Amino acid sequence: MDAPTTVEQMRAVAAILPGVMAFPSIGSMERSLAKLANDEPSDFISSEISPHELMGFPQVWADEQRWWERYGSAPAAPV
Repeated sequence: MDAPTTVEQMRAVAAILPGVMAFPSIGSMERSLAKLANDEPSDFISSEISPHELMGFPQVWADEQRWWERYGSAPAAPV
């Protein structure tokens, strides 16, 4: 059997981590992580997101919003 793809791994993480589920959609999380992995230095997370912050919905949304404002167009806010 082949190793799981990155998308499958992200979906598995999203299923067990409530903070990850705060992304507006799995696709949004996939795009954000892919952009981070492919386009930006690995210090984005360590420099922009404190590991001591609780990663609940407001924080994850704020982090993703900041990402899109910095690197592209921002997604619509969740309703």
